Amino acid sequence: MGFFKVEDSNLKARAKRDRWVRQGKTPFGQKVLVDTPPVYEAVTRRFPMVHDKAVVFSYGDKVYNPQGIAIPYEILAHEALHGERQDTYGVERWWDEYLKDKLFRLEEEFDAHMVEWEHLKSWATNRHERRAFEALVSKKLASPIYDFGIKRLTLREMMRRGTLDGTS
Repeated sequence: MGFFKVEDSNLKARAKRDRWVRQGKTPFGQKVLVDTPPVYEAVTRRFPMVHDKAVVFSYGDKVYNPQGIAIPYEILAHEALHGERQDTYGVERWWDEYLKDKLFRLEEEFDAHMVEWEHLKSWATNRHERRAFEALVSKKLASPIYDFGIKRLTLREMMRRGTLDGTS
């Protein structure tokens, strides 16, 4: 499950320059559908604030885009990782664990946000942009939407180390 604000990091300008997807095939092979995923009701019960965010959902080989928004490349990469893991784990089982188990959700989102961050860093032209992208991704990961209860700066340090447990 990935979300973003259109105002973040000059995303409006990037939308014109980069390849964003509203529906159809992604560069990662998933198909984007302007629809709600099969788990939408369960997700909105668990995370009521999903209604107020631009959120997309991976469900195996599909990305559901309920609001029909343009999805940035790094979010598609984030969702592609979820899709790969869902295919391996079993889509329904993955979602069941995601909704019930905070540690499972944290591990999945941490890895997906790391993929997102790597894509953003690859486009940065200087350290200020890299730090801004790091701040953006850590802020999203610390958002109440995921219900982790971990401070943004703590998550930012974990991102820098590339691990949740503090070991390298």
